[in-house]
Amino acid sequence: MKHCFIVQELGYWGRGLSLKAAAANCLTAGASKGDKVSATLILGDDQAAITHGGLNITHAEGATQMVLGHGFTIGTLLRLQ
Repeated sequence: MKHCFIVQELGYWGRGLSLKAAAANCLTAGASKGDKVSATLILGDDQAAITHGGLNITHAEGATQMVLGHGFTIGTLLRLQ
């Protein structure tokens, strides 16, 4: 099944097939390791994206969006297995 994780911080975001990969992409976009982020799982689409200045996650019709939580640091997500 297609899926992706999105890690989002104010002004920066990253997408990946794992939380670790999404956090690494968010770090590459300009966030720092101590930044607090929110994590979202998108089931049914592997190309979801952030639009409207970070206010909206766009995904394919029929895909399911699940917020996994808020307040994680990028450094913590990068240490996941």
